[in-house]
Amino acid sequence: MDSNHGKVYSFFANYDGTNAAVVQSTLNSSGLTSPVVANVGTESTTVKMHAGVPDNNYYSLPSANFPGYIYVCGNPGGTTANLYRIGFTSNTTTMSTTATSLLSLSTSAEECSPPTEVFNNGSNTDWLALGIPANCAFGGLTGGCVETFNISAFQPNTAYALHQQVLDSNGNLQTVSTAGTSASSAPITWSSTSGGTTTSNTVTFTYAGPLTATAASSAPGGTSGIIIDNVSGNLAAPAFQNSHVYTRNTVITDGTNLQEVTVAGTSQTSGTPGWNATVGGTTTSGTVTFTNIGPAYSHTSSFYYATLASGQTCGVAGGTNVSGCAVNRTQSGLQ
Repeated sequence: MDSNHGKVYSFFANYDGTNAAVVQSTLNSSGLTSPVVANVGTESTTVKMHAGVPDNNYYSLPSANFPGYIYVCGNPGGTTANLYRIGFTSNTTTMSTTATSLLSLSTSAEECSPPTEVFNNGSNTDWLALGIPANCAFGGLTGGCVETFNISAFQPNTAYALHQQVLDSNGNLQTVSTAGTSASSAPITWSSTSGGTTTSNTVTFTYAGPLTATAASSAPGGTSGIIIDNVSGNLAAPAFQNSHVYTRNTVITDGTNLQEVTVAGTSQTSGTPGWNATVGGTTTSGTVTFTNIGPAYSHTSSFYYATLASGQTCGVAGGTNVSGCAVNRTQSGLQ
C-alpha cells in the first residue's frame, strides 16, 4: 500500500486463469477503485508469487523527469522465473498496463523470494536483491542462490562519476564514459549498439548490454527474504579470477585499486598479475587488458538472509542445522 499516492498494489500468481498479474487500485472514500492491470507471465496455482518493490525513483512520482518503476518476480507458471519491470504513464502515478520482462532469473519455474531494494546514497546506486530456491540462472550455480542487480534509473541534473551505471528505459545498462552533469530530462533515445554512446548535457553514457546479475551466490533452498543495509559508499568490486572470460567495462579490485577491462579477453591461468598502480596505467593478463581507474571503494553494503534447505552445515558451533543457516555477506562476498 502506498498511502502517499493513495495506491494499493496486489500481486496475483493466478489473476484470471491465464495470467499472473500486478494490479494497481486507487484508494478513496469509495474503497478501491480504478484498477489497472499489468500481466507478468503465465499463471500458476502451485508456484507462489510475492509482492514486488518500487525503485528509488518511484518516490519522486509524479514526475516525467524521474521515471519510477515497480519490480516483481513473475511468470510463476512458465518455464523460468522472470524479473519484470512496470513503469507509469508520463507525469502521473497511474501504473502502465505493460510489464517488461528484463531477464530470466532461473532455468525452471521457481518461487522467488520477495525482492529487496535499497538505494545506496553514497554511490547514488539503486540495488535489487532476491533469492531463487533452485536452478539459478547466474554464476554457474545449479542450486538455490541469491542474486543482486543494479537497477539505478536515470537521474536528471545529477553529477555522474566515471564508470557509474544506469538502467535505461529499454532495460539496458549504460556506463558513464565521460563524467559530467546530466540534463534536466532523460534522453529520448538511448544507444542500444555495442560501443554506442548517449549524451546527456555534459555526461556521456556508453552502452554496456542488457541487465544482468552483478552477483550470484549459492543459497541452498533459496531464502525467504533479504535485508540490505545502506552505507555511505559503493558496493565492493569482485576480485581477480584466473582463466576467467572478462567482458569490456567489467570492474574488479586488485586489493588496492579498481581495474576496468578495456580490452575483453581471458585472464591468465594461474598467479596474480603485476598490477599497474598508476591511475590510467594498464595491466595485461592473458588476452585481457585492465586499466587502473583509481582507489577501491572502502565501504560496502551487507546482505542478511537465511537459507531454507535443511541439513546444511552452518558456520557455527553445533554443525548441521536442520532448517537452514543465517548468512551475512558483503557484495564482494556474494561474487
